Amino acid sequence: MKPFISTTVFLTFFIISSCNSTTAVQEDMSDEPALNTESEGMENAFSSDTTPKKHEVKEQKENLAKIEKKYGEQWGFCECVVANDSIDRAVKKITDFETPEAEKLLNRFDYVSKKCQAFLGMDANRTPEERQKHEKKVKRCLRG
Repeated sequence: MKPFISTTVFLTFFIISSCNSTTAVQEDMSDEPALNTESEGMENAFSSDTTPKKHEVKEQKENLAKIEKKYGEQWGFCECVVANDSIDRAVKKITDFETPEAEKLLNRFDYVSKKCQAFLGMDANRTPEERQKHEKKVKRCLRG
């Protein structure tokens, strides 16, 4: 039963967690900026800069290089979301975790987690808007 709980916890953590790869940065940069309402005033419309800073992008690339050196080439964000969603759905259907099928599923989970290490870091500094944007990205991956 412990593998089931740890697998479920990991999958939940993964889906909610932030993305820390250059792929995610490139996807985020392609999104259109949100328009401010008139009530916020024009001074607020230009005061917050949400584009990634050069040092942040550099740090993310360095982190990705370290992760790839340790775990091998990493999958893209949507590949990881879809693979983990598939595993999550399969885990929910299993009633006996001591079968060869369950063992095969746990081996697949280990393989996917190695390919998705770049997305496992949790960023505690995320704003509610960033978390909402992340949830939308996950939903887009699961629709497509």
